[in-house]
Amino acid sequence: MLNREDNQYQEKLLKISRVSKTTKGGRTISFSVLAAVGDGEGKIGLGLGKANGVPDAIRKAVAAAKKNICKSIFKK
Repeated sequence: MLNREDNQYQEKLLKISRVSKTTKGGRTISFSVLAAVGDGEGKIGLGLGKANGVPDAIRKAVAAAKKNICKSIFKK
């Protein structure tokens, strides 16, 4: 397990989408969030989160982005 500080990353929400699905019982509404996480020094990660509520979708997207961090080819 890595001992990293989670607050060293900057989080940015790229897109929040409301998704509705029509089923036999009516419409089901959920949210999809695309988030980016980076350390400002060339490491970035993207994550997609889907949930029935916006806060849960954001939390899932940020967690997925932190798992998906890799070195960027673009630098400032």
